[in-house]
Order: sequence, then structure tokens, then C-alpha cells
Amino acid sequence: MGTAASHSSEEEEEGAEEGMEGAAAAPQPGAPFPPGAAASPAPPLPPAEVLLEQARLREATARLREAALPEPLVSRHHGTLVRWLEERLSRGDEAVSLEQFCEVLESVSRLAAGSRGESEEAFAQFDAEGDGTVDVENMLEALKNSSGANLQGELSHVIRQLQACSLVPGFIDIFSESKECLGLHASMILRFLHRNRISSTAIPYPVLEYFNNICTMRSSVLKDSLDRLLLKEREYPSDLNGNQELDKLKSVTKCYTHIETSSNSADIDKMTNGETTSFWQSDGSARSHWIRLKMKPDVVLRHLSIAVAANDQSYMPQQVTVAVGRNASSLQEVRDVHIPSNVTGYVTLLENANISQMYVQINIKRCLSDGCDTRIHGLRAVGYQRVKKVGVSVCDASAIWYWSLLTSLVTASMETNPAFVHTILQNTQKALQHMPPLSLTPGSTDFSSFLSPNVLEEVDSFLIRITSCCTTPEVELTLLAFALARGSVAKVISSLCTISDHLDTPYKASSLISSMATVRQNLLYKYGKPLRLTLQACDVKGKEDKSGPENLLVEPWTGDGFLTETGKTRASIILSAGTESSFQVTQIRIKVRRGAIGAQCGLVFAYNSASYLMIKFLCTRQDTAERLGVQGLHVLGYLRPLRDEPNRSMNCLQCRKTDEDTVCGTTLLLKTLHFIQQLAQDLVQQKESGLKYKSFLDFTGLDLQLFWNFYSKLHQTPREECIFAQTLLLQLLQSCFFVLTGDNKTTKPTETSQSKTLGHAEAAEELYRHLCEVVDMGDSNSVPMKMLKEEVKNTLLSGAAIFFPDRQTRRHQLFTMMKNITEQEHKQSVHLAFRSLCTHFSDQDPGGLLLLPEKGVSANFDISEVLSVMDTLLLVAARECEMMMLDVAQQESGTVLSSLFWSVQGSLLSWCYLQLKGSENAAKDLAVEILKTYVGQFLSNIRTILQSLLSQYSGKTIVEKISNSVFAMATRQLVIFLLDFCTLDIPYCTLLQGFSTLIEPLKSLCSEPHKMEMESWQQEQPVVLRTWTMESPHNYANNCHEVSVFLCHGATYFEVEFDEKCETERRYDYLEFTDARGAKTRYDTKVGTEKWPKKVTFKAGPRLQFLFHSDSSNNEWGYKFTVTAYGLPDVAVSWGLDLQLLVSRLMGRLASRSMALKSLRELGSKADLPPLKVTSVLNSPLWKPVFRHQMCPEVLPGASQGSRLHQDKKEARSSHQDDCRNFLIDFAKSDPAQDFSGQKSELFKGLTQACKKQTPKTDIVAGSTVDQAVNSTFAALVYLTPDLYEKLQKYVNSGGKVPLSDEFAQVYALADSIRIWMLEMKQKSLMSRGSDIEEKQNTEASEVNPETLAKLCIQKSLLLLNFLPVRAKTKDSASDSLEAQDIDDIQQYASDKCQRKASVVDTDLQATHSLSSNVVTHPVSKEGGQMTQSDTKIKQAPEPLQTEEASVFHNKPVENTVSQQEDTSSPPSTPTRKSQFSRGRLRLLSFRSMEEPRAVPTVKEKYPILKNILNFIKDQSLSHESVLKVLALRRSQGQAILEVLKTIRRCLSSLGQPHCFLPPCVLFLLELLACQKDFTNYFGNLEGCGAELHKEIRESYYQLVLFLVNSVKGFSTINDRSLLPALSCVQTSLLHFLDMSWEPSDLSFFVEIQLPQLLMTTSQENISVHDSVIWVKKQVSVCSFINQVNWSSHNSVFISMSYRFVL
Repeated sequence: MGTAASHSSEEEEEGAEEGMEGAAAAPQPGAPFPPGAAASPAPPLPPAEVLLEQARLREATARLREAALPEPLVSRHHGTLVRWLEERLSRGDEAVSLEQFCEVLESVSRLAAGSRGESEEAFAQFDAEGDGTVDVENMLEALKNSSGANLQGELSHVIRQLQACSLVPGFIDIFSESKECLGLHASMILRFLHRNRISSTAIPYPVLEYFNNICTMRSSVLKDSLDRLLLKEREYPSDLNGNQELDKLKSVTKCYTHIETSSNSADIDKMTNGETTSFWQSDGSARSHWIRLKMKPDVVLRHLSIAVAANDQSYMPQQVTVAVGRNASSLQEVRDVHIPSNVTGYVTLLENANISQMYVQINIKRCLSDGCDTRIHGLRAVGYQRVKKVGVSVCDASAIWYWSLLTSLVTASMETNPAFVHTILQNTQKALQHMPPLSLTPGSTDFSSFLSPNVLEEVDSFLIRITSCCTTPEVELTLLAFALARGSVAKVISSLCTISDHLDTPYKASSLISSMATVRQNLLYKYGKPLRLTLQACDVKGKEDKSGPENLLVEPWTGDGFLTETGKTRASIILSAGTESSFQVTQIRIKVRRGAIGAQCGLVFAYNSASYLMIKFLCTRQDTAERLGVQGLHVLGYLRPLRDEPNRSMNCLQCRKTDEDTVCGTTLLLKTLHFIQQLAQDLVQQKESGLKYKSFLDFTGLDLQLFWNFYSKLHQTPREECIFAQTLLLQLLQSCFFVLTGDNKTTKPTETSQSKTLGHAEAAEELYRHLCEVVDMGDSNSVPMKMLKEEVKNTLLSGAAIFFPDRQTRRHQLFTMMKNITEQEHKQSVHLAFRSLCTHFSDQDPGGLLLLPEKGVSANFDISEVLSVMDTLLLVAARECEMMMLDVAQQESGTVLSSLFWSVQGSLLSWCYLQLKGSENAAKDLAVEILKTYVGQFLSNIRTILQSLLSQYSGKTIVEKISNSVFAMATRQLVIFLLDFCTLDIPYCTLLQGFSTLIEPLKSLCSEPHKMEMESWQQEQPVVLRTWTMESPHNYANNCHEVSVFLCHGATYFEVEFDEKCETERRYDYLEFTDARGAKTRYDTKVGTEKWPKKVTFKAGPRLQFLFHSDSSNNEWGYKFTVTAYGLPDVAVSWGLDLQLLVSRLMGRLASRSMALKSLRELGSKADLPPLKVTSVLNSPLWKPVFRHQMCPEVLPGASQGSRLHQDKKEARSSHQDDCRNFLIDFAKSDPAQDFSGQKSELFKGLTQACKKQTPKTDIVAGSTVDQAVNSTFAALVYLTPDLYEKLQKYVNSGGKVPLSDEFAQVYALADSIRIWMLEMKQKSLMSRGSDIEEKQNTEASEVNPETLAKLCIQKSLLLLNFLPVRAKTKDSASDSLEAQDIDDIQQYASDKCQRKASVVDTDLQATHSLSSNVVTHPVSKEGGQMTQSDTKIKQAPEPLQTEEASVFHNKPVENTVSQQEDTSSPPSTPTRKSQFSRGRLRLLSFRSMEEPRAVPTVKEKYPILKNILNFIKDQSLSHESVLKVLALRRSQGQAILEVLKTIRRCLSSLGQPHCFLPPCVLFLLELLACQKDFTNYFGNLEGCGAELHKEIRESYYQLVLFLVNSVKGFSTINDRSLLPALSCVQTSLLHFLDMSWEPSDLSFFVEIQLPQLLMTTSQENISVHDSVIWVKKQVSVCSFINQVNWSSHNSVFISMSYRFVL
């Protein structure tokens, strides 16, 4: 296989003509980069009417680009997984674990580190039992049954069927009489329901469907705009811009000089010809195909994409990489892209790249279905080329040098021979006769390359020098003709300014005027664009519905066109542009039907200032024709703004025609000025359209001073023609605004630029003052003056950047006007200036008022100025509301003020969005600070406005009168933005607390009248939004794989109707439809059967994907069907109701994110802990028995005396226990080198003697600090061993009279063993010195010595002494409860309040206090009595706390704590029931224990916790600071949860008045459940926060649940059946909140809310199982039962709750 090369042409279009077609984030096609600018303006945010008006919103969503459904991970690697499973099966493997599955997917898909969740989610589809293992055969069968599906939905559907079958025993046991395995199946079903729970957004609530639809469309439009803004921000990095003084960037659509391929070079042009129907096909072995681009010099590659086709099947590339390098032999991969198999079109390989390497190679690593060869249908490589501003070229310098020699000779000879001037002028005039206007511009086709702009400038300077001494009409005409030939606007204005002094002088300029008209006409014809006209009227009906006059404007002209009804051979149609503008038609192309019916002749009329076009077809080709036929109509031209044009030709009104070759100066001035003005106007329109264009005008040297000088001369002449000229000059000035405006922030000011700026400012001030005087003067009856005044208004409205040259001046002027602009006693010029400034900051410079940093954030940036700007706008909005309530008209200032507020607030919020999406922490912190402060300031102003208005007017009156106010617009904009910001790291709880203060004012604003408004929504019927027709060839071809996507934003469901002839080959050829949720339906064989109905409805919108697949043999008729998208109609939503629902949705979303602890900012610096440190603490064996429990009250930070007393009472701690702990602390802190003194000296001596009964084995490591470390370690060991601590208590309380056992000596020996450990660490440190290992050690390890190790041991020991002691009763089942409640308390509460009979016998209650490996276990001989007593207590409890069921209440194991820390909770693990020993087996075991001698256990074996304590003290990777920081983090998390729970409770109290079944409250609850999976285990996630705080969290959670319980129970008192859907939603929310990892200590709360009765009532209302259990046993179908309970989340939770408590 050789290397083939194909060279492409290096010719490229200049500058502006190079479009950016195909670049997703590139500038608009054809938009040139102005000098000194590297980037086009940022894409604008959607205007207010798009997000707030439903018609515009639907149009905006319809323009969003379609995207194919994402391909699941398993389907993406279906073939690899099948081969891997077959290989494992052949080796005899029976099961696949989660780790093995993730490893194989990560190896084949190169998943990022954070993408493991996708692999785990894929594995969950197969894991029916939820235990982390799947049978190999079952997984292989499931994959094969999916038939290699590549669309989301099918695999899930197949596996769910298998899961349903595996759960059949569990569902059967629900209704069986035997309860033996009930707990096991209940836990299994609960995990299944947890994994397959649907989102809260799928819970049906018909009242809000319309509002939810609007919110979805708003979110999609806004997110698309923000994403494009983010792409634009990343598209032009600072290193790409270079030095703006020296460089400029030019867009390049073809970045390569030639292409090389691995094979088949003859077909390279087939992927570069722009046609995706052709393709390049490789020829070689698999995984060896590549395409190599050799890049042009100085080109930066930004975008690279290839076109593929899904119907290529095995030829379609699936895995593609991009490699770059300086030469072809040293390429480095920079991108790996997986292409979904359902994509047809261009696939982006590189986006927003910054690659300047010489070679870029595309490697096809793998094809679909492991195909051998590949096909590429297209290739795009787009970038920018940096063009150096090198000044004058060598060619220009040579020409200028030669020209200067000639001109110097002529200039020197002029004094002696004046005839030279006349000769030169004559020769120049002769040459100009052959140089029509614009012929010397670079855009002209006749342009001579040697006459560069630099050379022409020298020629112009020479002509001005030699003609300065003589000013004759011929000289002036020559200079004007030369300026027109160059297309120089500045030179033309200068020449016309000179001619304005001789308006009555005759000029021989008829030929020049004629050539201007010719050039103008040619340009109009050449560059006229197709006009999109709409049909307004037609006087003849069509032959049929499909052959009406509207077909004339439909392209391509392949249909019937327009056929009149029989007997009508004439027709007249009226067309218009459909906008507030007129049009200028340059060409009309009409295609008539063949034969006699074709139109033969007609007439064209334009009327009403060319706003309407009428075309009359007069007759047919033959008189015998029975009707008229026209195939199509195509109109070319220009759209023109509606303005009063002079109803006369541009001629002088005073002079009379005497000579055809001569015109007066006035006529020449008017004709030339009109010519230049039209060219500039066309240029602006082409620039704004974004289409390719050529600029024939040169704006070099143009400034405002030149315009003002010319305008002043015209103004001094009170002739009507001069007024016309002033009007034209102002129109030209408006067209030149884009040249004259702009704050050049990159170039350094020079003396020349400073002088020009000064002159520009003076001219701007004088012109602005004059225009204001014209506007403010009285009305005139003169038509020219009316036209001039109108243009003056237009100039003022669009000239803010001209008349106020710098940004600071504009800001100051605007703020000054804002103070009193709402008042009416202002001149018209003031209102115009205010509107102009508002429009400028709204459209051109939204960030100009805020002055936020564009790149980089300085540490001393002051946000007060930003907030003061917004505060000023809010004050103006408040005054506007007051004026509108008084019915004071706001003229145009209200509209522009709304636009300004929308743009500025949008600019502020979008800037915050960009910073939060960025990588700079300083910028993120600044954005959060601005956002938090501004929202608080905004809400404060809004509350003030609402309270002020509500105190004077009713809510209905306010909603009606200020519907178009800034207030109504800005509040909704802020909430809409914040709804999309909820995925970012923002202070959720702070924002929630702020918005909660709006609940009551909004309720007063939107009271009962809106109930009727929402009820009217439900009466609306779905409407047809869009229709598609799909048809295959008959018969269809083999090997088809065609994918189509039907996208219609706002659609709620799709209806597909098949033709009765549809038929495919059975099983192997099929049609697949996939809805937006991923549910897939397949059809094959023949339509009309049960398997393939004629009409199908897909409920999930707004997207439906279609796939047609056929194999390599046997085909049938094919398919033909119609897809109809149905959606909700546009309904009337008042701004008040819209705002109330938006705020409710936002609060629910903020609350949900807060409860799930999604914001790390609210936790402060405590959240900055490295994950490894948190993991090491949570995985420590001491976490469960020690660290997670309450620290002693006196050592808690900020603990009050009251809380300490309460904690003392709660823990039932006596003063004797405190004395014992203080004794140990004193013992640990004491210096062994000194004698003990004080009251406890005798106790110290007695303890020392008891501990040192055994002679120490080693005194190698000694010292007072080491001895103190041994004592402190001993104190920690004794303190955390319950039996030893109890014995020590007796010793201390008796004053030393009770002797200490030998166990203390053994424990002291263990503590003394740390000396040996210190010695070993010292030796390792010495051995590591001088080696490379030392560099890898941390500071502590590199300086190891006994002194430092002893200090660390003392710190850790004292830390352990700060925790509450481990009590012996933690062995029972209540040990996992962080609240220290005794089993005796539960027993006492149960005997008082739980008057219910036990449903199980004592034999079913197994001991639940078998300890894990991390908890102390005691020998049976010593602790048998205690265990028996504990068993007796537990058996008296009313609840059957079996091992299986108790696991539901318990927290998760320690190894799962890491996942809990990451806010991801999973269902409890599968409990396993151990078979009980028979009575004979027990007797045998008892005899064996009596006969066999048993060795005396050591203290280490007797108390396993001693080993864990020693390991913690010795572990240098786990410091005491880490433990304290993790506990501080847990306390911070607990405080955040407590705060948000209290806030939610307050929100519900306000929203739930008079009841919680109102739409705002229901919407809040549904949004609150969005992150419900993340907060199902508070009581496990918050271990370590402290018992007191944990209790407060529980109490707050109780109050939240109790509120919903009371609401559900109180629904019967509301006699309104229309609220039944709301009741269902509230029940759903309640049962979701009940789905918590409860603990036995919560039993009292369940009894208080009567949970069993509540669940049974809910089941009777929703599932209706109360009629007959016997009937359910015999008749219920398991599959239908699953479908029934899966429609809503609350039913699934009901089952889990029923298992837990009712059964």
C-alpha cells in the first residue's frame, strides 16, 4: 500500500470573499475583519420578545439545529462486548463483576477519569439483582437479543423484560401466605425500583403542561445562545490575536496546500468537491487508512470535520483520531473521536483548536462492524491566517520612486513652463475618459495590479499639488473623476466640497454622470439578491389545493406550479416583502408551463413606494387554452428602508438645459452624492446580511470633520437643492458609521491620532448641536425640510457612538439623562439622544455600561461600580412603574429602556456564566460575588416596588397596567437565566432564601383571577405543528441503513400513519422509531397486522428518530408514511402568573441542588479537602466506632454551656465518667520523668505500678517525650475499650481501692511497643538518605526521628481522648444511630404508645448485635450474660428487627462511604440469611467446646479495637488534622442541610396557603424532587456532624414530612375534584421524602404520623389493591403490575415503604 498525493490549487479568494461555511463557531460568512480586530462581535443573546412572546419563542426554537440521539455506551461497543463475553464463556467464567465490565469499556473507549459513571449505568442494565455481578450467559443473551441496536432504548427494553422475569417470585410473595422470604424479596424489589425510578418531571400534572412546554423552549433557546457565546469566547484565544498593531487575521476556508492519502489518490477530489453524495474510498487493510493535510504557512487551524453517511454501514468510520506534527514522520495524536453509527453529515473532529503545525493527519482507527475499508464524503479545514502589515511593498516602493522622479522634474519645470500643467491635465482627462467610476478599486475586474493604493495616493497628491494654483471647473472635474475612479469617499467629499462653492458654474460632466448611472445599473444587476416575497392576494383560484398561486414562490420548480381554475386565462398576483421596508427589483424571472396554457405576456406594477409588486398575466400562448399555467417566479433585488425619497430627479431646479454636455455644479453635486450614498447603503446592507460581498469603496482618510465641513457649506446656502444635498449627506453619514465609530483599545495613541481625535470630538460636538437645533425647531410645510428633519432624527438615533466619541462620555451622558427622562417636559432632541444611547448600549455595546473585564480578573477589581449601574437602572424601572400606574404615556423611552435593561442585565449574567464555565478560580469567585450581591440588590428593589404598588392598587390592576414595563420584563429575565445557572456552582441556599421573600408579594399579585386563566389552558386542543412524508424506493435496495430525525420543539407527541402497501422482509429488514426518552419500537413484515398497526402514536416529544435497516438479500415494497407533530397551542399567560410560576420552579430547583449538596462554595474552605484525605478518614477502622460519634462538648468549637448540659443529659454521663476521662487526659499529658503530684498522685502511682508489672522488653528508644507518647497511647487504648474503661472507672471512683487486672499491664505493653516502631521508622529514614527515594518522601518522612514521632503520637492520642467513649451497648442494632438513644428508650416508648400486637414470634427475631470487623468482639464466656440481657430487651420491642430488615435502617458499610461523600447514594446491599443450626448440631458443638482445651486469648485478640487504635496512631498518612477537617466538613454539610430544610419548610408554609394543591406549590415540590436520588441518605452521609446537629436535621426533616402528611390528610376537606392531579403530585412528593434510610430511632415519628394507615390509604387511592387480595393472587399479571407501578415514582416508593413498615 503506497502513499498517494493530490495537490490542490493554492488560489484563494481575498479577505472578505472567503466565507466560513461549515465552521460551527466561526464568524458569519463573508464578514471581513476590520483592521486591528481579530474577532467578530459576540453572538447576541435572544431579545426579550423571543423569550417572552410565545410566537417568537416557537420560531426561535424551530431554528435550533437538529441533533441525532446520543448512542449508548453499550451499543457503541456492542461487537467488542459480545466477543469479550464469548471469550470469558469459553474459559469457563460464570459471572462478570462491575469492575471487570468497567475495565473492558475503559480500555476500548478510552473513557476519561470522570466517565466511570457511564460504565456503571450501562452495567446496571444487566444487573437485575443489584449485587454487582451478572451471569455471563445472561449478559451475552441480552446483548445478542438486542440485534446490534445502535439507538438508545432497545437494549434497555430487552433487559427490563429479563429483570421483570427475575422479580416474579418477589411479586408473588407479596400476596402469598408464607412470609418466610418476604424480607429478601422486598429488599430486592426495592433496589430494582430505586435503579429504575423515573424522573420527577415525568409525573403527570396536566395543568402545568403548557407552562412546562414554554419553559423547555426558553431553556433550549437560551442555552443555545450561551453555548455559542462560550464557543465564541474560546474561539479567539489571546495567543492567536498576536500583536494587533502589526498583524491582522484573515479567514481561510481551505487551510491546506495539498492532501495525501493512504490509498486511492484518484478519488481525493470526491471528498473536497463540496458534494456529500460522492466519496473517497480507501483500499487496504483495516486500521491503516489515513488522510494527511499539508497546511499553508502562517495558518492556524481552528475547525476540522469530515462527512460520513450512516448508510455506508461497514464502510462508515467509527473511531477516528487526529495527529499533528512538524513532519510526517513525527505525528502526535491530539484528539480521539467516536462517531455514532446513526450520524449522516459532517462530524466535527477539531473545534476551537489552535494548531499551527505543518501536517495534520486523520487516522481511521476502526470502522463500523469492524469493516475493512472506509468512505469519507467530505472534508472541511477552516482557520485563520495571520497577515503581517509590512507597510509598502517592494513593487510599490519601486513605482513610487519612479513616479517621484518624474513628478519632481515636472514640479521643477512648472515655474519656467506653465504649459506642463495644462498638458498633464489634458492627458489625465483623456485617461479618465476610459476609467469609469470604481474602475481603479481593488474589487474591479479591470483593476491594474501596478496601480496599488499606495501608488494611487502618490498620483492623487501630485494632481493636487499641480492644480493648487489654478481652480478651474476642468481641474475640479478631473479631481472628482479621479476620486470616483478610485472609489475614495473622502476624496469625493473633498471634491464636492470644492464644487459647492461654484454651484452655478457649468461643468462638462454629462459623460461622467452617464458613466455613474451605468456603473450603478450594472452593480444592481450583478449583486441583486433573491427577495423573499410573500403572496398577499390573487384574483384567481387554483385548479386544486396543491396548484394554487403560493406554488409560484416555492423552489425548486419541479411541481405543477400555478394552474388557474378552468376558464380563467388571466391572473393577477400581489407580492410584498412582509416587512416594514420597501424593495428595489432588479430582475424578475418567470418560468411558464409548456404548451398552450403557458403565459405569453404580462405587466409588472410597483406601488406604495415599492412596498407591493403586482404581476398581471394577460393571456396564454393559445386562445384555445382552458387555463393559465405558470411554473415559478423568482425576484431579485434589494430591500430598502422606508423613507421619503425626493419626488424629483437629482437636477438643479434653476438652470435650464442649453448644452447636453454641460451641467451646473448643483446637478453634478446631487448626482455624485446620490451615487456614492447608494453604493455605501448597498455595502452596509450586504455587510449586515452576512453574505459574501466586495467593497468597491475606499474609506481611507474619512473622518467626521470632513462631513461637518461639507455639511456647513451646504447649510449656508438656502437653496432647495442644498437641502436635498444635506439629506443625502446625512444618509451617507449613516452608512459610514461603521467606519467612523469604534473605540480602538489596542493601538497606542500618537500625536497624529490625538490631533485627529481632538478634531473629531469638536466636529462631533458642533454637528450634534446643529442637529438638535434642527429637530427642536418648529415644523415646516416644506417637503425638503420634512425630509431633512426625518434624516436628522435617524442620524441622532443611530449616531450615539459618533456624537459621544468615547465610552466614558456615553456612560456619563446616559446616567445623567436617566435621572429625569421619565418626565415629559423635555425637548425632542433629548428623547432622541436618550433613545440613541440606550440603543447603542443595547445593540452594540451591552457591556459598555458595566465595564466588566473581558480577559483576566484583577485582584483589586471593584464590583461596586457594576452594582451602582444596575441600581440606577432599577430606580428608573421603579419610576416607570409609578408613571404607568398613573396612566402617563412613556412615548418611546419606555421601549428603549426595556431593551437597555434586557441587554445590560443579559450582559452581566452572560459574563458571569462565562466566568463560571471558565477555569480561573479568581474569575469564578468574582462572578459568584457579583451574582449573589446583584440578586440580593435586585430582589430588595423588587420587593419594595411590589409592596408599594400593592398598598395602593389591586393585583389585577397592577398586572394589567405594567405588563409592558421594565419591571415585568427584567424579573422574568433574571429568573430564566438563573434556571439555567442551576447546573453551575452558585450559592443555591443563599439565592433560595432571597427568592423566598417574593412568595407573599407574588401571591398578592396573582390571586384568584389567574385560576380561570389556567383552567382555560386545559380546554385547548393539541394542534398540528409540522408534517413530514417519508417514502422509500419500491422495492427498496439492499444494505440500507437510513436515519432521519423529526424535530419539532414544542411538540408533545408524534403520530405516524403508514401506507397500506408497506411491507419488509420479516425480522431482517425493519423500521425503528425512537422517541425522545429512548423508547424504541420496531416494525417489519406487513402493515395492518397486530405487530404493525396502520397508525401509531409516540407520546414523548419533541423529537422522533427513524431508522430503516435492510440486509443484503430479499427486499419488498418498502415503506411510505406521514409523520405529524402535535403540540400545545400558544396560550395567553399573564406576566404575573408567568413570574410566579417561574419563581416557584427556580426555588424548587435551588432547594433540590442545595439538599443534594451540589454547591461546594456554600461549604467554604472546608470543602477544599483533597478527596484522598477524606477517603482515608472515612475508610479508617475507627470511623464507625469513634470518629463519627459526638466529640466531648467541652472540646467542640463554639459549644455553648446550654448545649453541653443538654448533651450531658442526653448521653447520661455521670460526673464519675468525667473524672475518669479527666484522669486519663492528665495521665496522657503528664511528664513521666517527674513525680506525680496533686490530688490524684496516688491513683497515678497505683496505675503506673499495675501497668509496669511486666518488665519492658525494650528501652532502646527513650526520652521524656517518648515516655509521654507511651502514656498517651495507653490512655487512648484504655479509653476506647469499653470493658477496660469501665474497670478503670471503678478504680478511680473507689480512690484506688479496687485493684486493676493484669489486662492493663498487657495493654501498657502494647502501648510500649511503639518504641520499636519508632526505631524501625528511624532506621528506614537513615537507609533512605542519599538515595533517590528521599526526593519522593514528604517533609515529615524525610526528617523522621523519635522525638517527632512521639509528638505525633501524643497529638493523635489526645484527639482520641476528645471523643465520647465507646460504650458496650453499641453492640446492639442501634449502634448505627448517631443520636445516642438507648434501646431502653425505644422499649419504653413502644410500651407507652405502640399498643399493637407483635406480628412475628420470638424465633423470628435474630440477634442484631453481631459486630463487624471494625467493632470490638468479646468472648462468650465473659460477655454471655450481657448478650442474653440485650437479647431480652430487643425481643420486647414491637418491631421485628431481623437482620435482613434491620439492614434497611442501618447506614452503608465503610467501604461505600466514599461514594456517599461524592453525593451519590445507592440502594442498600442485598441481605443474606444464614441457615440456622439444628438442635443436634448445636448440641454437638457444645460438647466439642467442653472437650477441647482452648488457649487463653491475648488482650489483642480479646479487644480487636486495640489493634485499630495502634494502627491509627502509627499511620503517618492519616493525621489528626485530617480527622478534624473531615469532621468540620461534615458539620459544615450538616449546617447547610439544616439551613435549606428550614428554608424549604418556610417556602412550603407560604406556598401552601390556603392549601398546598395550588400550581406554584406543586411546581415547587416537583422541582424539589429533581435531585431526590442524591439526598436519600442524609443520616448516613452526615455521620460525624455531631449528635446535636444531627438531631436538629432529623427534626427539620420530620417537620417537612409532617407538613406533607397533614396536607394529604386534609385534602378531604377541600371540595374540589379538579385538584386530584395535584393531590397525586403531593402524594408522590411525600412518598419520595419517606424513601429515606431510616433508623430504629425514627420509629416514634412513624407512629406519630400513622405511617401504615397512610400508606394503605395511598395504595387504595392509586393502585386499588384493597378490593380483593384473592383476586390479585389469581388474576394479576406481573408485567402489567410492573407497568402499573412504574408510571409514577410514588407508587414504586409505596411498595418499598409497604415492605418496610406495613408488612
